[in-house]
Amino acid sequence: MEQHGLIDMKELSEISTMDKIEEQIGNSPKVECPLEHFFTPEIYTRKIFMPKDSIVVSLKHKTTHPFFILKGKVAVLREKENGEFEIEGMHEAGFMGITRTGTKRLLYNIEDTIWVTCHSNPDNIEDPNEIVLRLSEPNENPLIDTSKPEFSIWKKEVSPSLIHKELQIA
Repeated sequence: MEQHGLIDMKELSEISTMDKIEEQIGNSPKVECPLEHFFTPEIYTRKIFMPKDSIVVSLKHKTTHPFFILKGKVAVLREKENGEFEIEGMHEAGFMGITRTGTKRLLYNIEDTIWVTCHSNPDNIEDPNEIVLRLSEPNENPLIDTSKPEFSIWKKEVSPSLIHKELQIA
């Protein structure tokens, strides 16, 4: 594609339905999703609380890792190549699944939900912001300013965060 005035047609052709939804979420009232970060030798565990009726778009994952639903009910959707969404799963408390490399999901929280992920951390990084950058691809949505807090809920400065290091875990 080519440039038409101020519009880059190539950039427009790369805008996905997920990008548009993410933009709308950013224009909606802020939803607080508190995080807890647990650091044990070579393992990073993250727990997020997502309130009922919230919609959350994940980052694109660089790793394959397990996840657990500790509380609630959540619809997990993924975007197909044609821009439509399909339900990957309807998960409830007690569910365990695997996130695959390259996955980016839309989560609709039918009930207050607690979602936990576990990740390899061979370098024993104890900074949540740094480890998320190692585990996730940069967000390349051309419709949003990724430096804005509403697109960085995973950052410890943006969402209420508790950080537990090995010696603090009882």
